[in-house]
Amino acid sequence: MAAFAITSAAKSEIRARLESSACEAPTVALIDSSQSFEMDAATGEALAKANSEEQLAFAMKQYTDRKASLDFRLEVGIYEAARCRAQDLVLLEGVPFAMPQEMREDFTDYILDYVNGRFALKHGDRVFIRLMDVRRNDESAV
Repeated sequence: MAAFAITSAAKSEIRARLESSACEAPTVALIDSSQSFEMDAATGEALAKANSEEQLAFAMKQYTDRKASLDFRLEVGIYEAARCRAQDLVLLEGVPFAMPQEMREDFTDYILDYVNGRFALKHGDRVFIRLMDVRRNDESAV
């Protein structure tokens, strides 16, 4: 079994993001990201005053209403290492990652690549452009 691997193109993009980060000790994590939507000020103010259950209910309704139009893509997020769980911090091919052990085990034989301005995970002859598809081993992989 081969460990999780990172292509030189992905490393270059990640290093550029790390170097431009304002974090004192930046680390990266794989995430799914989509476009954002604007919220009017009144809704934002009301949401700020809501309790966590109301905020979650609002978020789930927004997700349900927009689910069909969301375009999720695999992305590499930059985070302050001090805000991550210590046991999740690991150096993968010279790149600081926040990735739980279970995820590292799941990603054995996967390769993180960066092509045409987007990240992708490759596993054998399959290419995953969304992290959520890897977990399900989804048929939407190309």
